[in-house]
Amino acid sequence: MHKYFRCLFWFILVLTPAVFFCSKQTESQSRETPPPASEASSPAPNESAPVTRPARKIALLVGINKYKNFSGRQDYSDLAGCVNDVMNMKTLLIGKYEFRENDIKVLTDAEATHAGIVGAFQQHLIAQAERDDIVVFHYSGHGSQMKDLSGDETDGWDETIVPHDTRDPQGKAFDISDDELNDLVEAVTKKTKNVTLIFDCCNSGTPVRGAGLVRKIPRDTRPLPDLPQYTRRKQGLRGSADDMRESENFAVISACLSEQSAFEHQDGGKEHGALTYFLVRELESAKTAGRAITYQDVMDNVIRKVNAAYPAQSPQLQGARAAHYVFSDSVSVAQPYILADPSGATGVVLRAGAAQGLTSGSVFKIYKPGVKKFQAPEQPAATIELTEVQDFEARGVIKSGGRIETASRAVESRHHYADRKLRVYYEGLANSPALRAIKEQLDGYHHIEAVAAPRHYQLLLRQAENKIVVEGGDTTRIAPPVAVSDPAVVNRVVKQVSEWAKWFNVLSIENRASLLSIQFTLAGGQPNGDQGSERVFKAGDVIECAIKNDSEKPVYITILDLSSHGSIDVIYPKTSQSADALAPEKTLTRKLRLSVPPGRDSVKDILKIFATTEKIDFAFLNQSPIRGRGPENQPRLDDPLSQLLENAALGKTRGAEDVTLDGWTTTARSFTVRR
Repeated sequence: MHKYFRCLFWFILVLTPAVFFCSKQTESQSRETPPPASEASSPAPNESAPVTRPARKIALLVGINKYKNFSGRQDYSDLAGCVNDVMNMKTLLIGKYEFRENDIKVLTDAEATHAGIVGAFQQHLIAQAERDDIVVFHYSGHGSQMKDLSGDETDGWDETIVPHDTRDPQGKAFDISDDELNDLVEAVTKKTKNVTLIFDCCNSGTPVRGAGLVRKIPRDTRPLPDLPQYTRRKQGLRGSADDMRESENFAVISACLSEQSAFEHQDGGKEHGALTYFLVRELESAKTAGRAITYQDVMDNVIRKVNAAYPAQSPQLQGARAAHYVFSDSVSVAQPYILADPSGATGVVLRAGAAQGLTSGSVFKIYKPGVKKFQAPEQPAATIELTEVQDFEARGVIKSGGRIETASRAVESRHHYADRKLRVYYEGLANSPALRAIKEQLDGYHHIEAVAAPRHYQLLLRQAENKIVVEGGDTTRIAPPVAVSDPAVVNRVVKQVSEWAKWFNVLSIENRASLLSIQFTLAGGQPNGDQGSERVFKAGDVIECAIKNDSEKPVYITILDLSSHGSIDVIYPKTSQSADALAPEKTLTRKLRLSVPPGRDSVKDILKIFATTEKIDFAFLNQSPIRGRGPENQPRLDDPLSQLLENAALGKTRGAEDVTLDGWTTTARSFTVRR
């Protein structure tokens, strides 16, 4: 069991498996850090604790790409997406949950030393928190393990997060152990019950081969100094498990199970932690109809999306507050915004950039500071088009309206989607004529691109035992191997890859800025277990899908079934003429009998819903399980959303027309079916 999970959450979740860290290594500062502010004197959880001001929202975000002592060391690597993670989270907290910028402290790279992280936790979170405050701690970086000094780990190893300065040759800087984190977290939960902890790292400690950088490093086996004086383990303050469960004042979101790895994920040329990337996207699009959402609502979709990209990574949600509103918030704005400032007479600067998914040519409406509802009767002060997008900043020009105010609110109305491409890496290309022939054909496909290094690919092709093998981003085999002696080996593998491109690209399409809203629930069957928070059914079960239109406009509903064996099936409607629009506040229900394909023990199904204000025929997306079939001829589609889908599915080029964001939305649910 993860010790940090048992130790940090010993007073929260003593019975839960450790799922926190994907081992990431940094040079940790000396463990003799000063005692946390008010740790010894902070009162036990007390609803009558004095309140001196209105409730605040406070966050500490830590992201480490660069490590001081890793250069030239085998099995130690810097990372690429951790700073993007915390900048994305900062943008979300401000633009969706209305945290004040001054209440968010960000530590990156050299700022995130052992002493820097602990000190910021003490001073920014513990010292400032009062009853009813909302507190968020987010860590993106390496996770690892170190020797257990407190004796509370059965395997003798503490789980750790890895600060910038750890693993120094002088032996003075170490990781931050779960014992230390446990006491920091307990101190802040004595002051407020509204605490969220997010860990995008892992601690399995085993070598992994895969598409993305893995956020873990080897154990630290060096002799360790004693625990910091303030830790409750050293002071012998352990209480019973029952006592600790009474103090469960937070929710914990972690990247993976303790035996798994947490991957980095690439989108739009930018790296992110897979957990953070999909978590932020899900939170951005949540609560579009004014409904508050719970952590469980969000994580159901996050787990599905991470699993689709990395089947061997299963994000986890733990803690007594898992069924509570996200960030204990029930009044956030319905649609995320980005802060915007004037620049000259006709220019605008947005406080977000490529790392947040902004693209040049996209159009934003600018509303006055303080506006929360970005639709009629509220009118925008200006409309801008983006002309320059940097990593964390974007610039645009005013196309209509006048000069804007500082800290205005920008909401995207039209998005310039880049063509979707499946990234493929060819391993051992020089030694395999079959692979070279396959690559030559795939290079002609518009929606498939080769990557030069074994990083951030979605598919890997290699020759093994005289067969061509197709693997996913985490080395899971996702298509039947094809013998190189097969005369049709090139055509068969090319079809496999092109069809997986269709599957992945269709799954990835979503609209985070839509004001349309639908509820999608599954009922029935006899769930026989779970994987994380995902439901597991038996073949033959009958389930009921219910889709409710929470929008103010009628919408047309399409249900796609994307199965883990590569099939795509439009299960509703069966023909484009067979379905009427679903009126506001009305619910569509459909029953499905679940099955498992021949030759398989289980299958994962993703039911993806498209809700559109115009009727669109999705039949061209249908495909059977991937076995190397040839593509069918498809009709040319005219409207921008259909062309976006066609580009994603078939690799066809499309015109320059951008996609309007107010006429469609998506949602999905996933589950596993076993024999």
